[in-house]
Amino acid sequence: MINKDAQLNTPQEVLSYLQECYYANEKVELVIALSNGTLLRNKSTGNNQAIFVYGFGYGCYGDVVGGQRDSRKYDDYTILKTIETMMEHGEVKFS
Repeated sequence: MINKDAQLNTPQEVLSYLQECYYANEKVELVIALSNGTLLRNKSTGNNQAIFVYGFGYGCYGDVVGGQRDSRKYDDYTILKTIETMMEHGEVKFS
C-alpha cells in the first residue's frame, strides 16, 4: 500500500520512496506544486510533469528535465539529480 504520509522533502527521500514502491510493485505518481498553488506542467501538452513508478521502472518526466529519464536507461545518480532539478521548482505532492 502506498504510504502517502512518507517524508518526501529531499531528492534522496523521493528516490528511496520510488525504489520502495517499485520493488513492492506499487504504481505511484508525484507532481510538483509551485508556490502559487498550480502544478508544474509541460508547455506543449499541458500534462503534469511527474515523478513516477510504473511497471517498467521509476523516474521523471517533464520539460524541465528534457523529457523522460527512467530506470530503464539511467542510473540512480542521474535520476536523483533529475529529481533535484524538478524539486527546485516546487514541492513534491501525491497526484
